[in-house]
Amino acid sequence: MTHERYRPVVSIRARPLRVAGLAILLLGASGCGREEVRLSIAKPRDGQSVRTSKLNVRGTVTPADAEIRVNERPVRLRDGAFHTTVRLHRGRNRINIVAKSPKRTSDIRDIIVKRLRTRAESAAIRRRRAEQRAAAATRAALRRTAPSSSARGRYPASFRRSFMAACQANSNAAFCGCTLTSLESHVALQDLERLQAQLFTGALPRPLVAAATACRSRA
Repeated sequence: MTHERYRPVVSIRARPLRVAGLAILLLGASGCGREEVRLSIAKPRDGQSVRTSKLNVRGTVTPADAEIRVNERPVRLRDGAFHTTVRLHRGRNRINIVAKSPKRTSDIRDIIVKRLRTRAESAAIRRRRAEQRAAAATRAALRRTAPSSSARGRYPASFRRSFMAACQANSNAAFCGCTLTSLESHVALQDLERLQAQLFTGALPRPLVAAATACRSRA
């Protein structure tokens, strides 16, 4: 009787290195590996201060088919690069950038940007302060000088001197002179006395606002 030779079955446990290699290959083929999504932010810098109400956000991501959201809004990718614009409010702004891809670990960034006053806002504040200075100069002049005329036209010299002195302490002579001339053309001196009550409440009477506005661009 012929005896068959039996070849022993090799146990997987007997070759742990090959098993580990096989597991890695299977994970790679199935996409089950937990690779990370990687973000690179080109703009803006964390902690940056700007003077604009809109800000560009730029960067790249790996893999190139990842999903990008900036402040919860989806952003398109082009060859792994993204670009979008966010609106900023005054003060501290948090820009949240999330990159994720199926079966990968997401990458999340929070960038803090401080928005200062824009140039337009600063100019508006300067204009408002100029109008307030003109109103303050008128109040000071009215306190120092008693009205002595009910007709429109050139105010008494004492009133003009008081007005110009008070106004030029806070603004330039061209603006003050223009405002005074405009008031003389449109408001009788005794009418200014009646406007005095409104000035002390903080309200700006229309004639005074009109005079300051008309002279603002000329000064």
